[in-house]
Amino acid sequence: MIRTLLAVLFGSFTLLGVAQLPYGNEWIDHDRQYWRFDVVEDGVRRIDRATLLSSGFPVNTVDPRDLMLFSREKLVPIYVEGEQDGSFDEGDFIEFQVQRNDAWLDEQMYPLPDHVGNPYYSFVNDTIRYYLTWDDDNAVDKAHI
Repeated sequence: MIRTLLAVLFGSFTLLGVAQLPYGNEWIDHDRQYWRFDVVEDGVRRIDRATLLSSGFPVNTVDPRDLMLFSREKLVPIYVEGEQDGSFDEGDFIEFQVQRNDAWLDEQMYPLPDHVGNPYYSFVNDTIRYYLTWDDDNAVDKAHI
């Protein structure tokens, strides 16, 4: 009886400790809309007004100065051509540097991150996702990217 009670207590404390681990998606604001696109190789990407319109992004109502891009659980620096006037017009675009998926997330599966097999290739997926959104109330501090 005591062994069973101790096993249940020990198991409960173990589960309680595991439940406190972060999942890695704490950056997501569930009250916000995100537009996702996939990246498989390094480079510089440009998204123009027509592409945003065809994807359903509300370019007519969003101030381009409020745009934000996320990847690898953090804010990615972007350049927005024509953002000074506060509207996304013809000829305006978003430009940013992308990085393909590597073992940045796989390292968390190892007790010692230095023991990952190949830090340049992910064991799970060769594709990484980037998420475009906006923040019109400036709740996110963009100065600390």
